[in-house]
Amino acid sequence: MVEAVKKIELTEEEKLLKKEEKKAQAAIEKAAKEAKKAERLASRQQSASAKNAEFVKDPNDPSADKFGDRELNMSQGNPEDRFTKVYVDLKDLGDEHVGKTVLIRARVQNSRASGKNLCFMVLRQAYATVQAVLSKSDLVSPGMVQYSAKIPKESIIEILASVTKPDSGVAGCSQ
Repeated sequence: MVEAVKKIELTEEEKLLKKEEKKAQAAIEKAAKEAKKAERLASRQQSASAKNAEFVKDPNDPSADKFGDRELNMSQGNPEDRFTKVYVDLKDLGDEHVGKTVLIRARVQNSRASGKNLCFMVLRQAYATVQAVLSKSDLVSPGMVQYSAKIPKESIIEILASVTKPDSGVAGCSQ
C-alpha cells in the first residue's frame, strides 16, 4: 500500500504574504542589531571620555610645564630646536653614559605605576629596549608620575634622563 503525499501548492497571494512577513522579520532583526551596536558605541565613548577625564594637571604643580600632551604637528614648534637637540640612541647606551644626563626619544613599549610615587617604563627604538624609572623628587612631581603611568603604548616620548647601571640586568630589556 503506497500512499501518495500531496504537495500543497501556495497561491500567488500566499507567496507574496509569506515574502512580506520574512522582510518584516528581517527589518525588525536589523533594527535590533543596529540598536545594540549604537549602545556598545555609546558605552565605549563614555568609558573613553571617563578615562581621558581622569587626569587633570594641578595648576600648583612645579613640573607641570615639563610633561603632558603636545600638538600632533611638531613642525609648528621652534625650528631651531630641531637642530640643537642631540639624542642618544638606545643601542648606544653603555658604560660611558653612566652618571651622565642624556636626551632620549623612543616609543613606550610598556608603562606601569608602582604606587603613587614610582613608575616603570620600557622604552624601545627598533630592537633596543631600556627600562626607565620615574620617581617622585624635587624635579618630578606625583602628577608627572601618574601621567607617565598612563601614557599609551607606542607613543613617542622625549626624556631627559640620568643614566644608571643596575647591579643585575633587567630581564625584559636589551640595554
